[in-house]
Amino acid sequence: MNRILYMTTLLMIVFMGSNCAVKKQAQWLEKHHELLERAANGNLSNEKKLDVLATSFTTMMHQSLNFTNPKKGVLFAKTYSEQNKTNIDKILGSLSTWKEDMGVLDLIALGVKMAKKPYIKEFIDLYPRFERKFKTYATIISLSGKVKKGLMGLGGKKLKDLGF
Repeated sequence: MNRILYMTTLLMIVFMGSNCAVKKQAQWLEKHHELLERAANGNLSNEKKLDVLATSFTTMMHQSLNFTNPKKGVLFAKTYSEQNKTNIDKILGSLSTWKEDMGVLDLIALGVKMAKKPYIKEFIDLYPRFERKFKTYATIISLSGKVKKGLMGLGGKKLKDLGF
């Protein structure tokens, strides 16, 4: 009798624990979506849009790389990519137009400013691991390549000096 009670309790804990993890992941994805939606469609400055995109993407890379089960990490990154592709493309388009309107000195100043942003070093450290882990998943890598190109394109030589 005691053994059955113990096993039932253990099963309930495992079920509730996995349910909590799924709920937490859904909350993370919803938060990313809300932030990127606001950045893509709101009246934020281009620099703020860049900050939101880079912070969200860096956080997502952390979250997906921290899963102990690789399949869950892939599913998380893939869901993020699918849910946010439109908003990310919109933000990157806006950033591209912003870059085209800048002069050489403005681009250099932006590169210096970006090199000091808290997310850039993390992005540079995480991206190679993220790319290696998810390289067989075209959806994830396609979007992450766009984000990398967009961020590094804005940062220019200053970010390349950081080793990326």
